[in-house]
Amino acid sequence: YSRSSQGVVKEYILSRKHKAILEYCIQPRTLEEIAAHMHVSDKYYLKRKHIDSILGTDLLMTEPDTPTSPTQQYVTRMITEDR
Repeated sequence: YSRSSQGVVKEYILSRKHKAILEYCIQPRTLEEIAAHMHVSDKYYLKRKHIDSILGTDLLMTEPDTPTSPTQQYVTRMITEDR
C-alpha cells in the first residue's frame, strides 16, 4: 500500500519481474547479478525500469549513503509486524 499526498491509501500490484527480483534478492545481490538472473543485457535499463520503482519500499540498498557505489547490493526488505 502507498499513501498519496491527499491521504488516500492505494494498493499497488507488483509485476512478475518485481516479484522475481524480490525473491532473488533475499540474499544481497549486485545489479550485475540481478541482470544476469533476469536475462537482461542492459543493467541500467533494469535498474530504471524495475529496481527503482520498488527501491525503498520492498527493496533496500546495502550502501544507502553511496547509491552509485560499484559494490552496491540490493536486498529484499523483510516485512515485520511493526512496519
